[in-house]
Amino acid sequence: MKRIYWMALLLITYLYPVVAEPYHRYQEEEVATFSIGKERNEFMYKKNHDPGANAGPSSMAFSKEGELFISDTWNYAIKGLNQLWSVEEVIGCKDEYYNFLESYFLEVDTATIFGMQSSNAYGIVNRQGEKVIEIDFHLDSMAEIREKDASNVVSYKRYIFQWLKDGGIVCFYKEGEETKEVRNEEVQELIKNDPRGDLAGLSINEENRLFIEGRPLTRDYKTYIQYFLDTYNIEEDLQYRDDKRHIFRPLKQTSGNLSLIGEDSDGNWYWDVLRKYVFIFNKEGWVLDVFQYDDNISSTLPAVHPSGDIYFLDYDTEGVYLYRIENVWDAEGRGAWYESAGESSLNYVDGVVNDDRVRVRTAPNLESDTLGYVNRGDAVMIKDETKELMKIGDMEAVWYRIGFEGKEGWVYGWFVDKK
Repeated sequence: MKRIYWMALLLITYLYPVVAEPYHRYQEEEVATFSIGKERNEFMYKKNHDPGANAGPSSMAFSKEGELFISDTWNYAIKGLNQLWSVEEVIGCKDEYYNFLESYFLEVDTATIFGMQSSNAYGIVNRQGEKVIEIDFHLDSMAEIREKDASNVVSYKRYIFQWLKDGGIVCFYKEGEETKEVRNEEVQELIKNDPRGDLAGLSINEENRLFIEGRPLTRDYKTYIQYFLDTYNIEEDLQYRDDKRHIFRPLKQTSGNLSLIGEDSDGNWYWDVLRKYVFIFNKEGWVLDVFQYDDNISSTLPAVHPSGDIYFLDYDTEGVYLYRIENVWDAEGRGAWYESAGESSLNYVDGVVNDDRVRVRTAPNLESDTLGYVNRGDAVMIKDETKELMKIGDMEAVWYRIGFEGKEGWVYGWFVDKK
């Protein structure tokens, strides 16, 4: 019988089972450092920030394509970074929706970004930074809905779903300028009929559980665990032990200290516990790994790359720092993602530009058109190079094909140092 390693945590008052268990550690690798400032490739740190707000970036998330998005709160923008950690996209949020930039959790879709600003306020912006929908349960008009718990809220494209204490469900979405609210049977009908044609793949059962392509759609650990308890017909009060690895009972109550931080391309789910531990489940619900990370390198919730690598963001008055723990719990899945991504950064060489205003051309010669310029210190991804050297004045070098602003171009190798 397949070993059962799951149901990963029991939180009780003093969390004794967690702190007593000798979880292993992985070595974090620093992969990027950013300066403090207002320039495109910088992030802002605000020493005398508003009470309750982060002094630096508040959250980050990866797209399915592997782009990293960081909420640069005090520069009033969300910044999208390529695989060399250069900013390629700046999404400036409008003044009236500044609170979105303080979201402690982000989720990136193709056209939208979902953010949780607190346990009672959620919103969605498009890739132009325009507000799609905002739900603030602090408002008097929301008083009839139960006290919220952020782990019971999910987004799907332009929709926000909230579960109720009585097992009911509410869906919020925009229709023109109006925010629509439907409940229970109306939610069932909305998903079934899909009047706008943007709920494909989403389904709901009689118990108001949501599924995407047949898998549970939830950010609530208790709901997630209960789904697999039901699937495998396992009683809640059972515990399993193997090689002194405890499998704790499901949570008796939802905790704000336990957060879903992402899913990789292989269908593995990642949960952050107490901002100190990571629990990883595969798509069948079995635990792949449990480990402790250094909470001193994480000022935000971690983020999961589609390859399964886990990233951590920290900051101080001197800079912003990005760390990575490489996926070794599903190395085959990691390799498959990079292989399917085609132009894998694993096969490229990193380079740094060593001069200012270096032309990026459409072809490896001086007669081709100029796409733009790179400058001293810019990181570039070298995807290819010419076989022969070209002599220009006293210089002699190959040409490098690089990624540039979502396109590709060629730079003269004399002005690029390979890492």
